[in-house]
Formats: sequence, C-alpha cells, structure tokens
Amino acid sequence: TTQGTGDLILNTNNGTNAGNITLLDGANGNINLAPNGTGEIVLGSGSADGDITTSGTYDLILDTNSGTNAGNITLSNGANGNIALAPNGTGYVMVGNGSSSGIFTSKGVQDLIIDTYRGINAGNITLTNGANGAITLTPNGTGVVAIEGSMNPSVSSTGKAFVMGF
Repeated sequence: TTQGTGDLILNTNNGTNAGNITLLDGANGNINLAPNGTGEIVLGSGSADGDITTSGTYDLILDTNSGTNAGNITLSNGANGNIALAPNGTGYVMVGNGSSSGIFTSKGVQDLIIDTYRGINAGNITLTNGANGAITLTPNGTGVVAIEGSMNPSVSSTGKAFVMGF
C-alpha cells in the first residue's frame, strides 16, 4: 500500500526496461497493465486456457483508446447473452487477412441465419446445415430478392434443382 495518496506501481529492475502494473489512486481509479516495449500481456499457462471474466453480473467490454472513438466487443451478461461487435463510425467487422478467406460458421449442427435488427421485421438468408443443405433467401413482407448490377440477368442451375414459388 502507499502512505497517503499516490499511485502504487509494481515493476522490476527499478523500473528500467520493465513493464509495470499501476494501481491509480482515488475513487474509480484504473489498474493499468503496461508491458515494456513490444511485450504482451499473456493469459493462461500454455497448458490451460486464459480466462478474462467479470466478478459479478456485468457485461465484459473490450475496446481501445479508453473507449473514446473506438469500436468494441461486448459480451453481454447472463444466459442467452449477446456478443456484440460494434465498429466505430463507418468502420467494418472484417474476417480474413487478405491472403486467406474469412469464414463464418456455426459451431455445431445448426443452420446459419443472417438477418438485420435481431430478425424483427427483417428478411433473412438461411444456410441450412447438413449434406445437401439449402440456401434460402427470404424477403420480409413485399420485399424482393434483387440481383443488381450491369450484367445480363440470367439464372443457371448447373444440374441442380432451381425452384421458384409464385
């Protein structure tokens, strides 16, 4: 502890070429973990997973720049809690690294559904799980599936069934 006010700093080598842990003084003070140079904060033991969690019923938020002008990942607390990927401004959620494909997949034998606004009044794209699984485009209400661009519209089934319902 410190005598009176002041931050508490833990480091090695008298602070020379060493990372540190700083407990900031005052109410609601941060605990800063600062590696030296290109050092990293490492979790886990190499034979066990690292685990970051909250001490109670709170969301866990990962962001940069102290949350100022930064996107974030929020793990919502509780059963059936959401995982929100929220870019800042016009930022993107990106997968892949430019030299390999990004892949979205389900962990098990579930379908993969893409929709907007949590599926409320929204159409969706459903990738049905399993061998011979369908890809279903389902507009909402009077919405349509539109294929746009400067191309000659054509549809080819390449030997597969093509079904249109009217």
